[in-house]
Formats: sequence, structure tokens, C-alpha cells
Amino acid sequence: MTRADMQNSTADEKDGDGRLSATRSRRPVRQTAVSSNAATATVPKVPAVIDSSSHGYFYDVDKVQHERIQYPLQYPAAVHLHEERPAQFIPLHWHRGMEIIHSFAGSLRVRIDGIDHQVNDGDTLIISPAALHSIHPNDAGTPQKVLSVTFDGSHLARICPGLQTGQYGIAASDEHSKEVKELSQICADVAETLVHLDDEANYLAMNHLLYLMLYLVYPRFIVSNEDNADNASINADSKIIKDILAYMDVHCSEDIKAETVARFFGYSRGHLCRLLKRYAGITFKPFLTELRLQGAIADLLETTHSCEQVAFDNGFPSIGALGSAMKKKYGMGPRQFRRSHGSGVFRSSHAVGSLGQ
Repeated sequence: MTRADMQNSTADEKDGDGRLSATRSRRPVRQTAVSSNAATATVPKVPAVIDSSSHGYFYDVDKVQHERIQYPLQYPAAVHLHEERPAQFIPLHWHRGMEIIHSFAGSLRVRIDGIDHQVNDGDTLIISPAALHSIHPNDAGTPQKVLSVTFDGSHLARICPGLQTGQYGIAASDEHSKEVKELSQICADVAETLVHLDDEANYLAMNHLLYLMLYLVYPRFIVSNEDNADNASINADSKIIKDILAYMDVHCSEDIKAETVARFFGYSRGHLCRLLKRYAGITFKPFLTELRLQGAIADLLETTHSCEQVAFDNGFPSIGALGSAMKKKYGMGPRQFRRSHGSGVFRSSHAVGSLGQ
């Protein structure tokens, strides 16, 4: 699905009770960006390393859905090896399938359902299905190498419904267990296979490793199990936040304020900010700026629009406001960022996908 297709698909959508309606096409928000000169394998009929600018992480959260990742048809999961420069903050989101994160280099903080989890070199973290989470690099300037494996929830529900109803985690007592070491080794094998998807044997090897990962995680790392496809452990506040995320994703390029969003949902401004602070780790204004920056970065890297147009299209009142936000986060303004991109300053090295989609 192309970026234009996703723009069209999000226009004029409503949720189940008709409350949430888009007033304009809203671009999907990118999770990662990659240099346009990233290598692409072209072996016929064999899944290949692909440019994430065309098959990257995108999400469009609505009331009853989730983060929409373009899952490759040939695999049960989307796999990315992140080596962005600088290391990227990933805004609050969720998806139906579990996600496994392993850090080979660099430390990060992952906030899951309002609780912070530290991931250091060599650590592996399991994020349960439907869990609200955001990813915060501890030092954006430090080189990182982080593997993320996000399983297709719909696929898992078909082959093994139990995978979708459990809550997963690695207890402190398990940190040095045989199974944790085995899971870490599988992550290393996935990363190695990911950069060599150039023949049918490696294609089969990747599938073998992903299903082996599932076989190890379920049921070894289940900490609780609820017989409910929508995950009964997700509390009321979490469900409210998902509605708020949907609204802000659609309207973040407009002149919205905390009071506007709070009033739409029938809450006070203070209650809205407390919810965002609990789940996203930041309050309304910085969260809104992050959403706008995600769209602006995508436009800078994927279009020839002027920097002024990019600013206005993404809700910044001026090019100066966009420049200030980017300098605070990336240490450079939009023009320098766009020029630097060609040299790989801002990149993500590898993603797994398929040819001919």
C-alpha cells in the first residue's frame, strides 16, 4: 500500500458509534525513516531487504483498531533492525500482536501501560498484545542497534488464539534463565538472517526463526492469561487513551488545544493531561509536537515540498516553529536535515518485506 493509498483510506472514517470523523485526509505517521539509497535485493520471488520509505512502520489508530503495520505476506511478523541516527523517540501506540525488542547496542526506555522498562545492551523485552507503549532512547546521540519483531495479531489469532489472550513478560528471576538466553540468541539469528535475505534458504530460515520465537514465548513467558480476544486486562483508562490517540492523529495538523480535545471527550483539561502523562510520559503540548514532527519528517524525506509548506501542512504555525522543534530534537533545522539525509545521518538499516506487493 502506498503512502497516497493510506492517505485516502484514512479520509472520512468514523468509529463504531460515529463520534470520531476525519475532516481531512491525514497522512499516516511514520515510525521510522530510511535513507533513499538503502540497498534493495532483487532476487525474483524471494522476500528481500526493502527500503522502509515504501514499506516502513506506519500507524493510523482508530477507535477499534490499532497500529497498522504493513505486515509482509510471507512472514508472521514485521522485522526491523533500527540503527537510526539520531536514535528516535516512537510516540505512544499499540497493536494487536505482541512485539519483541532486543538491544544489541544502546539503551532505551520503553513505557508500557504507564510503567517504564529499561532496556540495556543485551536485554530482551516482550510487549503484550494491545499494550499501549512508547519508546524513548536514553541518549539520541549514542549509536544504537535495536531489533524489533512485531507479530501480525490477525495471523496469530488464526493459528493459535492463545497467543493473543496472554500477558507476557520476563520476570527478574528469569533474567538469566536458559529460555531468556535462548530467546536472545534467536533475536541475534533473526538480525543476522535479516541482512542476508538473498536466497530461498534464508527466506525459510527467517520463517523458522520467527515461529521458533513464538514457540518459545508461548507459553513460557505468559504471566497471566485472560480468555478474551480484546484482552480483558486493558483497563478503562487505557481504552480512553486509544480514543484520544485516534482523535489527535487525525487532527494534529489542525489548531487544536488540550481544552478542545478534553471537551470532545467530556473531560477536564487536567484529567486529559494526567492520562497522557501516565501513558505517554509527556503532557499534551509536547505529545502534539511529537505527532507533528513525525509528519514533518516524513514530508521532508519523501516529498519536494518547501520547508514552509511542510511546516504548515503539519500544524506548525511557521517555518520558525518547525525549525525550533527540530533543532531541539535533532540539533538541526528542516533544510539542514533534508540535506543531511542523503549522507545517511538519519536512517534505519534494514526491514523485512517481500517483492511485488
